[in-house]
Amino acid sequence: MNVCTLLGKAIGGGWILASTSDDPYTVRNQLVCESTTPYCYLAVRVVTDDPTQGVPWDHMLTRGLNSAGLAYTYAYVHEQGNEQLPPQAWAPKILARVATVQGAIEFLQAEVGRILSGNYLFCDAQGSAAAVEVSRTEMRVAPVEEPSVVRANAWQILQQPATDAWGAETAMQRASRARLLLGDGTRDMSRLLDAMRDHIDDGADGNRQYGISICNHGRAEGTISAELLDSNGLRLWWTYGWPCGQVRGYERPARVPWGRFLAFEISKVRGSGEVTTLDGEITPLGIPLIEEVEGRSSRA
Repeated sequence: MNVCTLLGKAIGGGWILASTSDDPYTVRNQLVCESTTPYCYLAVRVVTDDPTQGVPWDHMLTRGLNSAGLAYTYAYVHEQGNEQLPPQAWAPKILARVATVQGAIEFLQAEVGRILSGNYLFCDAQGSAAAVEVSRTEMRVAPVEEPSVVRANAWQILQQPATDAWGAETAMQRASRARLLLGDGTRDMSRLLDAMRDHIDDGADGNRQYGISICNHGRAEGTISAELLDSNGLRLWWTYGWPCGQVRGYERPARVPWGRFLAFEISKVRGSGEVTTLDGEITPLGIPLIEEVEGRSSRA
């Protein structure tokens, strides 16, 4: 569940967040939109393989961007008892009601004990960003002052649970690699796109259930989607499947990746519902939201 790599970079006076969603391949993600007040939004919804399990992350909005420019993304950190938490109904509320990082921090603080444990990155249109660590009993905030920020499936401030599951065993490696990729001083979106597609496994992920790369090609678990959240441009760039666009052949079950990111425009949201299907098809509601296709301008 949401074994992910989170990145953020200061670009042009604002922040862009980027993240991969790594899950068992039986889990699927889709893009949804909501036309509401005071803020409409686009978000990524995760749908588990077995809805009868009633796990709290089923249908959770794990990443999102609203029309005020508030954006967030999330990486799971495992604690015993998370499976008994209620469904994560807070996410639509924060997207519909909150405009700033500070407001989001205050909102989450009031929800501690009901929120899935993990790392949350936030940014807003005012140029603020924060890394928030949430456990079952407490929350810690690390204001972001450097030109980039990286998190994975391990805390840096809170006491780390003893586990080698849920991506914890590769979290340090993925985070270290991401910091290296973002540390060259380049201040444009290309570094984030390159990081989403980065492979460091030298082809060895074919022997692992879950891989070690940011663009993760484990046999049974790996990257099922990825996104960039632009708080100033009010665009959510999303791609279905492996960001590199390639299938190596051993992934089971495999899916057909888009191979490019599409920018969906918040200002064009006029309704509520599915922007993409669980199989990566763009819906009639989603087509008018497309503002740009990676590598070329596109007016849909």
